[in-house]
Amino acid sequence: RRFNASVGLNGSKNDLTLNLFRLSRKPYSAEELDTDLLGFPLFFNDTKQTGGNVAWRYRFSPRTNVNLNFSFVRFDFSSVNRTNDNLVFAANVTKNFTSDLIGMLQYQRIDRISNIQFGNQNVDLSANAVTVSLTKNF
Repeated sequence: RRFNASVGLNGSKNDLTLNLFRLSRKPYSAEELDTDLLGFPLFFNDTKQTGGNVAWRYRFSPRTNVNLNFSFVRFDFSSVNRTNDNLVFAANVTKNFTSDLIGMLQYQRIDRISNIQFGNQNVDLSANAVTVSLTKNF
């Protein structure tokens, strides 16, 4: 089952988009059959995903944009009573130097908060990334 809703507001210099979703998956086969086939239990055998995203774009000029994006997704693994929360924040500036040359500077922060463990290790994750790109279209 899937639910998805989106709304967008567009202005002369600003665009704002909001997305919400929910996805449920139920297995067609018994968990024991999947474990026997693959050799390990499937956490995603009975899952629910719930989340949303907010994106904002501001046009400084006809050739320069600033984009901010925040998303949250919760994964519920019902068969093993486990949860992952994924949070992503991204901000970037794009500049069209010419009609076929585009530059971008982006910062991204990713966090995964989980109650899943492998051995004595938690699978939480945090990461920061900075990307600079230059794209030439031919």
